[in-house]
Amino acid sequence: MERLVEEVLSQLDTQEREAVEQVSRNISVYAALTGSDLFIDCFPEGGTGIVVAHGRPETGSLYSRSAVGAKVSREREPMVYYTYSTGISMRGASALSQEDRYVVQSTQPLRCGRKVIAVLVQENDDTENRRRSDKLSRIRAFSGRLMDEKVLQERDSRDMDELVVQETHHRIKNNLQTISSILSLQRRRSRCAETKEALSDNIARINSMAAMYEIMTVSGGSRVDALEVLRRTASMLMDIYADGETQISVEVRGQSVILDARQAQALVLAVGELVQNACKHAFEPGSKGTITVDMMKTGRDVNVHVVDDGRAKDKNPSGSGLGLSIVRSLVEGDLKGSFSLDIRSDGATAAIRFEV
Repeated sequence: MERLVEEVLSQLDTQEREAVEQVSRNISVYAALTGSDLFIDCFPEGGTGIVVAHGRPETGSLYSRSAVGAKVSREREPMVYYTYSTGISMRGASALSQEDRYVVQSTQPLRCGRKVIAVLVQENDDTENRRRSDKLSRIRAFSGRLMDEKVLQERDSRDMDELVVQETHHRIKNNLQTISSILSLQRRRSRCAETKEALSDNIARINSMAAMYEIMTVSGGSRVDALEVLRRTASMLMDIYADGETQISVEVRGQSVILDARQAQALVLAVGELVQNACKHAFEPGSKGTITVDMMKTGRDVNVHVVDDGRAKDKNPSGSGLGLSIVRSLVEGDLKGSFSLDIRSDGATAAIRFEV
């Protein structure tokens, strides 16, 4: 196994190898802190992925032995290959482990400069999710066989409703991630810059919705913490629009505001459009900048400000464009609120206000 790992690492240049080995040296510490099995998967040129490092938690590891040297199957772990090919982090994907156990995976690209050189994988037991899914199947089978309303009323309807809602959110999230994966593949194969930009914009919108449904799957309800979704969305947008030249950071801060699914989706999409616009138009190539998202709730009023410090010369003072048209439609139509945009030479401020 050590020889195989050495062969894989030898295909990296000195800087890339050092980056992988630096994370490898600390992977056991990270595993102990997170209580999860952690892996570094490398992908030799034209070959199958190989596990080059495995950190196991002090207790509760999903593995009876180290997985170093094991092959990474595309069929069992599709999200690992997705993250390697696109550079996009993923959370909560179902996979089949090296020891044939169902696990939940989160994946994070390891980069050297702009190049993705490996994938950091976190795995946790998926037994509980599988148990809920099996329970839902039994409930459906039971209700299909027995149409006696009296019998159905005697069951715990609240538990069944909650289970159905969670399963629905989970499936919507998975479907959205699948669509995002397909669009990402199309983006990589396209040679047209305009097409790539349009695909990137739509991938960002889909991933924003997927982030919301991921949180709702965990909470099991139809309401969501909008601040948490905005933070996840900001992180995904940086993965999509980072170009290695313009150094932009996005900060999301403020108060947690609990919204129903309809309001949360409209807000997240609107803010996502504003952050996208700022990433693409507010900063000169090679410059540094910050985009700040502030959210505050006073009484029934929710105020969200998206502020950038960009000084690009091609800013459109009229505030026109598809992205801003989408924002106005979402804010005024879905949120029944108001939207304003103040563009200056030293930055811009977009303000959204609505009631809950």
